[in-house]
Amino acid sequence: MARLLTYLFERRWRALAVPPVMAAWAAASYGMFLLYFMAAHASRLDAWQTFQLAGLLWLAVALYAAAGWGLHYAVRR
Repeated sequence: MARLLTYLFERRWRALAVPPVMAAWAAASYGMFLLYFMAAHASRLDAWQTFQLAGLLWLAVALYAAAGWGLHYAVRR
């Protein structure tokens, strides 16, 4: 939000990019919450399924971090 207000004050064109970036980050954050919420409610998993679930969650964290870097790059550069 601070970046949006700064760009608006300076009347820079990048102010137009900030609201979609904020919306995308909010959607990604909500998706991560839902993913972990559903994973926490997984029951009756054997060891291999638990390992697969953990791998999926680590992959999701890596994608979330990459999306954060990309969205940060879109606004800051």
